[in-house]
Amino acid sequence: MRIYSVIRVGAVSLLFASIIGRAEGQDGYGTEWVYDRNVKLVASIGGVTSEGMKISGTRVEIIIEVGMEMPIIPPDPPPPPFEGEPWSSFIVTYVALTIGGETVGLPQEFAQWDPYQRLVRFASTHFPDQSTIAGALLEIRLTARLKGLRTDPWGNVIESGPVRELVPIVKPKVYNRALLLATVEEVINNQYVIQNPPPPPNSLAYSATSQRGTSSARTRFGFMNHTVYPTTSGSEKDLREIIGLPNLDGLLEESTVFFGFTHGESTHFRASHTDELFWG
Repeated sequence: MRIYSVIRVGAVSLLFASIIGRAEGQDGYGTEWVYDRNVKLVASIGGVTSEGMKISGTRVEIIIEVGMEMPIIPPDPPPPPFEGEPWSSFIVTYVALTIGGETVGLPQEFAQWDPYQRLVRFASTHFPDQSTIAGALLEIRLTARLKGLRTDPWGNVIESGPVRELVPIVKPKVYNRALLLATVEEVINNQYVIQNPPPPPNSLAYSATSQRGTSSARTRFGFMNHTVYPTTSGSEKDLREIIGLPNLDGLLEESTVFFGFTHGESTHFRASHTDELFWG
């Protein structure tokens, strides 16, 4: 099943840089580079700025970029890897991307002087929630190969450099959390009451119906790779008595989906007349 979209975006800008003493390394999270003669060959994954950054939703986006920065000013005399006639252009020869071990089908379309840049979009819910698992991260790996070229004044290639492979990796955390709540309030003789003992689970009473609704939602959110709160279902778990309503804001902030089976009429919504909200 296709779980991503790949979009071509504008060309990578060419930046000036100066030699700082290293032949290869990383400039910021998700970037790898190597010096080759007078150029700096670079591959990067943008959109994830740090390890463990939370990603959530159906529009998680990353940008992959492969290209060259020039000119690099080597020392005099130039040591390896700066020896040789300067490159005047480059070409990308291969790109591959995996997200959580699954291969993304990137177009293999390359041309001289053409930086490779694609926006990749995917849904976090394709992958299991990692918010409750210490150390669990989603690996996104880019493998890129490219090389420097030397051309004559007419653009003909007169020397081709060795293929360099760069493998930047980022590791965000998948965050899919659903909060389910159900009411236990009934309307009897125009009074808003909570029955004790509660109505039978299979009855048409509103509290029983709402409990069945949240139980059904629990199953479906589980299929969509969400961790569901509460972790168990049951009308005996009173939100007010367990955590207190002031903490509801915190639960909502921690959730990416909120499902509330509360109150309604055939023509409008109505307010709850009690603070009895039960876990779904």
